Amino acid sequence: MSLSPTALALLSQLLAQEERALERFLAVLEEERRALLAGEVEAIASSVERKNEITESLQNCSRQKLLLAAKSAGKTEQEAAAVLQQWMQEPSLAPVWERIRTLAERCRRANLENGTFIRERLAVNQQALDVLLGAQERLTTYDALGTTRFRTATRRPLGSA
Repeated sequence: MSLSPTALALLSQLLAQEERALERFLAVLEEERRALLAGEVEAIASSVERKNEITESLQNCSRQKLLLAAKSAGKTEQEAAAVLQQWMQEPSLAPVWERIRTLAERCRRANLENGTFIRERLAVNQQALDVLLGAQERLTTYDALGTTRFRTATRRPLGSA
């Protein structure tokens, strides 16, 4: 299915916008990785916020592409995905589609790596908590005569009264 010049121009703009958003997303993922490695909590929170904003932008691009395809082809929004698949074959758009695919894959991998790092850190922290709570439960105390005995502590957060 061929694109009208107007639809081609609009789609080109949307693809350029999507490509820029993916580049920003990749940069934020790299910043997030550095913040995770450095343990910079505020920087991590900032990265998450920016990732959410960029994700909304990417979702908006996808919606706009589907609407454009639906209107241009006289199809429903459900059928528009097939129209977009056909448009991806347009020779003038093929390079940008490929760059978008490549960027999306890089983002996916970077996000998986950050997620793996976070899960590993959580596991280490949980193990440390388990050790601390386990040690707290096996406290040795002395009675008035100086005899040792084991007691089990209640599971209260450390530092609570």
